[in-house]
Amino acid sequence: MKSGLSFWRSLESYAWKVVERVSPALPYFGVGLIVMVVGASIMSSKTSVVDTSNLSEASVKAARAGDYTTAQYLLNLHKSQITNSQNVLGVVSEIEDLVFPERVVIKEIESYEELLERYPGHRDIYLTLAKLYEQVEMSEDVQKYYDLARELDPNNPMVKLEIRN
Repeated sequence: MKSGLSFWRSLESYAWKVVERVSPALPYFGVGLIVMVVGASIMSSKTSVVDTSNLSEASVKAARAGDYTTAQYLLNLHKSQITNSQNVLGVVSEIEDLVFPERVVIKEIESYEELLERYPGHRDIYLTLAKLYEQVEMSEDVQKYYDLARELDPNNPMVKLEIRN
């Protein structure tokens, strides 16, 4: 070691000598790489749960951003942490409807199935059920209800259009 210099001072001196020898473009490459990584992480993040005070708010925010996997995880974590005294009736079910959108569609399917029992052979109910089953990706039921609607009204352009798609 050089006399009069501490270890850290000599290390700094050595680092500056190395930097002086390196190509001048290398530091810009490093800065460019950092900017690219930060930009990619910002673009790939679907939701940010910053500025939320609890897990239920975070799950709602994630669900509104379309990140249902994160929203479901946060909601399940929230449900495991709450006690019965903290649970307000109906609040968790409203959040669940937002976090699990397929449940809302299934409830709607059930209500239209009940309507179909009351009004059998109704073309519009068949079409609505076909569209709802399409949302939850149940292709057999989709085709079944489109076929029933076509049997009732084969010349209707709306039925023909839906069958082609």
